[in-house]
Amino acid sequence: MGRPPKVKRDVPRIAVEFVSGAKRDRQRDYVEKRREYLELGIAEYWVIDRFRRILTVFRAGQPDVVIQESLTYHTPLLPSFELPIARLFAVAEELADDEDAGSFAP
Repeated sequence: MGRPPKVKRDVPRIAVEFVSGAKRDRQRDYVEKRREYLELGIAEYWVIDRFRRILTVFRAGQPDVVIQESLTYHTPLLPSFELPIARLFAVAEELADDEDAGSFAP
């Protein structure tokens, strides 16, 4: 099973970001955070873009991987893990709808 992670010392293997709507946030998510995370030694950085409906995976020293909404992503870092991109966006939309509905409650 392994030891519990040491938060101040252990680097995560994967970092995940959801793209924000503002142009400067998009730049930060796709360029600046990519560089920062990979410099920290994070093996994969996932950018989930609900506007373009894609998942982009960045890995140090490898080409970027763009996963379309109709596909399922498999990472070698998590054997047998599957991320169906369409389901991810469906859940995100449900959560956004719930959040929007709650914001208009009296």
